[in-house]
Amino acid sequence: MKAKCLEIAYLVRVEKANLNAAGTEGNVTLLKKVRDVNGKEYVYVSGVAVKYWIKEMLKGEPGCQLSPILSKKETNPKTGEQEDQITSVGDPEKYIDDDLFGYLLPNANKKRIAPVKTNGLISLFPYEGDINIGVRYDPKGREHSLWDMEITNTVFRGNWLIELDRIGKFTQEEIGENKELNSVEKEKRIKNFLKAFFNLFGGAKQSNFLTSTEPRVVCLVFLDKKKPVIFDRLRINSEFTLDEDALLQSIKLHKDDVKEFYLGFDSTLVKLPEKIEEKIKKELENKTVEIKELYQIKEKILSDQFRIF
Repeated sequence: MKAKCLEIAYLVRVEKANLNAAGTEGNVTLLKKVRDVNGKEYVYVSGVAVKYWIKEMLKGEPGCQLSPILSKKETNPKTGEQEDQITSVGDPEKYIDDDLFGYLLPNANKKRIAPVKTNGLISLFPYEGDINIGVRYDPKGREHSLWDMEITNTVFRGNWLIELDRIGKFTQEEIGENKELNSVEKEKRIKNFLKAFFNLFGGAKQSNFLTSTEPRVVCLVFLDKKKPVIFDRLRINSEFTLDEDALLQSIKLHKDDVKEFYLGFDSTLVKLPEKIEEKIKKELENKTVEIKELYQIKEKILSDQFRIF
């Protein structure tokens, strides 16, 4: 196994979007927002929503079976118990999403804490109050239906933390026995997740507010300790230049725990400071460091030659 943990920090550029609404006030569909200490509001997309996008991307992938969702009072085919809440089947041996994202089966006293964790997405720049004004016209009169929607044009940051040493490995508490999948199956599962991540597409309102949600900057860090080291330090300014000082600071603080470092960037969006690769390699002396165009990093990570298990 390459490392105990993989941290992924990434940036997504969206245009005129409402990817994850917070409900409505009157006739206005609201964006999900959080207020920072500076008093400004920042748009976010929930971790639940982003995990749903990943699951949708996994559908149809060869060898990927997703866990059926059970309704309340439905009998679980794995445990034989009647479920009191909406849940998945809870069979991580068979279903990739039960393995990666965990489950809770109270009646069977079984649970799996997700080895793949996320904070969803949060905007790097504050919400400026943009609203789309919409009208549904009444063809037979003047009772037109007015509707408004908060939208945003921004860059989001997202994060994943993957406990690699728990992928495909199950305990008594989780399935009733200790069991581990072979390395080939574990490799297939993590590669399918990464493929879905690199090609990520999802979000609400896409029928009329189509936008891309695929990563445009990706930082992958293989670690010996299970903790985020980059997290919010992957960011850009309003000129779309990567924040060199923040990234270097995170590396200096945690360089002893870093095993391999990869940074892929879309040069049509982001500008890198001069000699940033040289500076990172200096901090991570004798460790693997690659900073390349995003398509090159994507090809490398998803290739059969790049092994994680």
